[in-house]
Amino acid sequence: MTVIKRMFAGLLVLGSAVFAIMIIFQNPSKPSLKNKVFEYESLPTQSPVSANDYNKTFQDISKAIATELAKANPQGPTVIDGQEGVATVEPEKVADTILAQGFQSVDLKDFDPDVLLSDLKIIKTGDKLLAENYLKNFRAILEKNFSVSGIDFQNPKAENWRSLAKIYQKAIDQFYSLNVPENLATLHQRQIKLMTIQKNIFESLANYENDPFKAFIAASALKETENQLQALSKNFTDVAQKNGLSI
Repeated sequence: MTVIKRMFAGLLVLGSAVFAIMIIFQNPSKPSLKNKVFEYESLPTQSPVSANDYNKTFQDISKAIATELAKANPQGPTVIDGQEGVATVEPEKVADTILAQGFQSVDLKDFDPDVLLSDLKIIKTGDKLLAENYLKNFRAILEKNFSVSGIDFQNPKAENWRSLAKIYQKAIDQFYSLNVPENLATLHQRQIKLMTIQKNIFESLANYENDPFKAFIAASALKETENQLQALSKNFTDVAQKNGLSI
């Protein structure tokens, strides 16, 4: 099951779009620069979406509820038995409808990108030296790009997420340039795919003002992507140990 399918399954279990959004903000996933294949120190991080973003979204929902209330009372308040009154709407249902429509409008391709084996430089050989050089180059790319980023996550802003996305894109481009042993090709393909998802997540967070619903989906997908990278790390380690590769 893909990252995005798992995320949506979780939202459906919650049963309420409003509650789902609250969960994302109250228990946010934290993006990590720690390499899941070759461990080294990660940078300090905070919530992927700020409290201001949280407040703005619910302000927008409140405005939408007010609009629906006005639609239900086109002539304004009515007088019944000498008392002014208005036809009411159910705020939770209106909010759920607004959020559901917003989620349905999001293009999810960025969270399930295609990474073709035909685009990789696969070498059909069982040469041990090539495999060891590949793993060393793999580690060097991650260490060079992620050990220090210069990004301050104490008060994350859109430019922080854009900068992080650029770091990921640079590393992804370098991964594509590596000569990959055939027996490691599918793992390499998976690593690029997951890092591309992370890059797209950070771009979505940076673009919050223009597409808040996609940013919410991105924030909720972070943890699942991290978990899959951690599992992939073990796959790489197992292959290296099984084949006696020095890394």
